[in-house]
Amino acid sequence: MLRGGAAVLAHQSACAFRAQAEHRLHARALEQPPTGIDAATRGVLMHQVLERLWRELRSSAALAAIDAESLARLIEQTIDAVVAPLKRTHDIAYLQLLALETRWLRARVLDLFAIDRERAAFEVVDCEKPVELALEGIRLQLKLDRVDRLASGDLAVVDYKTSSQTELASWTGERPAMPQLPAYALAIGPENVGAVAFAALRVGDTRYHGLVREVRSWPGLRTPGTGKGRVSEFVTWETMIALWWRRIGALMRELREGVATLAYDPANACARCHLGTLCRIAEVDASDDEFELVQDAGDAG
Repeated sequence: MLRGGAAVLAHQSACAFRAQAEHRLHARALEQPPTGIDAATRGVLMHQVLERLWRELRSSAALAAIDAESLARLIEQTIDAVVAPLKRTHDIAYLQLLALETRWLRARVLDLFAIDRERAAFEVVDCEKPVELALEGIRLQLKLDRVDRLASGDLAVVDYKTSSQTELASWTGERPAMPQLPAYALAIGPENVGAVAFAALRVGDTRYHGLVREVRSWPGLRTPGTGKGRVSEFVTWETMIALWWRRIGALMRELREGVATLAYDPANACARCHLGTLCRIAEVDASDDEFELVQDAGDAG
């Protein structure tokens, strides 16, 4: 059993050294005091608010039945209840920032629910659901943000995101940049899953972005085999699931075997990692430069 959830897979995919250092050796970067509401707190607030709201509403039918004024009031009351513990402070500046965060959260939830009102019929089966993925001798405890049941009977796995990292290409390649949703689908049984989607909550760009087995189940999402780009490698839904089994399994096998090579794409991986003083990748790069200079000098002679 490895702690860390789906982040373990994401770290192993981007930089095997980071995965081993953080999740086996428990290496941590020194914490930096945030300016305002940090990203982690924003994510927690958003997850808690949406969980409470959907446990109250439960389905698209209930969402359609509630009028706009009542829905706005329900959202307001839910946010107030979630944020209340953070208001127990005498820091006036923090309270002002929290008020801004609350305003942002209210607007994004209203945006998302406006989209949900237009979706085909669905039922929310569970929120923040704990599941386990066991592959290649490794077990990971995962938590699914939301699971919907579509009119077709298929399950749809939804992952909330406030960042800009919601590209479907992040599910492709031998080392997927964001293997969380593929892992979630495998954990709950891919034979039951008919859609995987990011729910992106962003100013001016709140939307669902994902793939669906049958477009009639969730109009607006793409089906495998359509469009261009890296996602075109998913020729069919069954092909996509088979690739995910193999690729997620390969990452789990690396975790079990202790593979700890440095980042495969340092330009991207190192930008979001603070363990550079431990892996010393800068020194490796410097050594490579020196080696090239020596080679060049030898060739010139």
